[in-house]
Amino acid sequence: MTWALILHGGAGDYEADQLRYSVAFLEELRQELIEVLLKKGAREAVVLGLQRLEDHPQYNAGTGGNLQADGVIRLTASLMSKDMGFASASNLEQVQYPSLVANQLLGQKFPNLMGTQATLFAREQGHATHQNITEPRLKRYLARLSGVYSTVGVCALDEDGVLFSGTSTGGVGWETPGRMSDVATPCGTYCSDKIALSATGKGETILNSAILPKLAGLLDYGIELHKAWDYSCLEFSRLGGDGGFIGVTQAADMLSWHNTKGMRFTGANSFGKIVGHWRLL
Repeated sequence: MTWALILHGGAGDYEADQLRYSVAFLEELRQELIEVLLKKGAREAVVLGLQRLEDHPQYNAGTGGNLQADGVIRLTASLMSKDMGFASASNLEQVQYPSLVANQLLGQKFPNLMGTQATLFAREQGHATHQNITEPRLKRYLARLSGVYSTVGVCALDEDGVLFSGTSTGGVGWETPGRMSDVATPCGTYCSDKIALSATGKGETILNSAILPKLAGLLDYGIELHKAWDYSCLEFSRLGGDGGFIGVTQAADMLSWHNTKGMRFTGANSFGKIVGHWRLL
């Protein structure tokens, strides 16, 4: 049976040392997630991958998220599969694993919550108050520095043919309190019966381009994969998109693209192919 998994730690204007640092961690994580994928399936692998990235303070998700203009970290995560649909927990406060909250919402009658109600739901589900602030993020906030990139995501295909995708983000930094991220919508996380996708980059441009559902729609319409992918990459840039995206297909193809200086990602499939990319343009 075929399987595939690809994960990203964000696209952006990374310096060489940041990219080099990512290699060992992401490759170790890839190996861990493949074992989970083979034993427990795509959903478990994606959710665990997001947890690991949310726990790592050098990635902008969970612990180490960016502070909004009012000094509060608000986190967003989303998950999607064809059978279970889309679920998101947006603008969570003081939650260690936003991805787990989204996972608890998946399949519910109302699977998308945001702000205070999303945080209250998390508390009701047993998520204790967690301090997400790290010293480097606080220093950036005090210096009034904002960013536009850095989101984490995982896409997987398991041996039962299940495709699953997930994305988690700590936001931009110094954004208007309560800003809605692309990750809170299917523009940032998308999955059909043909492809699982996760985006990273400047959220407003990802929302405006709606490139992930457009790409999946082309495949549904019968457009060949390479043509649909190439068109979507060009269209994303044409519409002012700034960032990148990864994907896994039902045939275990692993796909990635970005128009930023660098992107941190790695993946592997059952055919023995391994991908990884941290180049500086």
